[in-house]
Amino acid sequence: MKHLFLAATLSVLATSAFANANSETCQQKQDRISQQIEYAKAHNNTGQLRGLQTALDQAKQNCSEASLEKRRQSRITSAQAKVDSREAELKKAQDKGDGPKKIASRQRKLDEAREELKRAQDPVAP
Repeated sequence: MKHLFLAATLSVLATSAFANANSETCQQKQDRISQQIEYAKAHNNTGQLRGLQTALDQAKQNCSEASLEKRRQSRITSAQAKVDSREAELKKAQDKGDGPKKIASRQRKLDEAREELKRAQDPVAP
């Protein structure tokens, strides 16, 4: 039961980290990993601790604000391409006279793609 709780907690931490990855600075990334290290130490999770220490070492060695911005720009480009594709699909469905369900589905997918683009465009926090 203790291991299940630990796994669930680490999963939540990882999920929140993924969600915040776009707006995270190098220092914030290192701080987040350090917090996870403290949690793993407190729960005597040596396997997780080794992996987190490696992640922290790599973050210190490889992370730069320029690399984070490059990754952010790549996400923006990818998300914009997806929006463009979804807009074309919606227009095609409308021009073809597809049914309301099909058009609503295309609109929903476009809205999701626009939301993804908006998240990608969020600036990196200071």
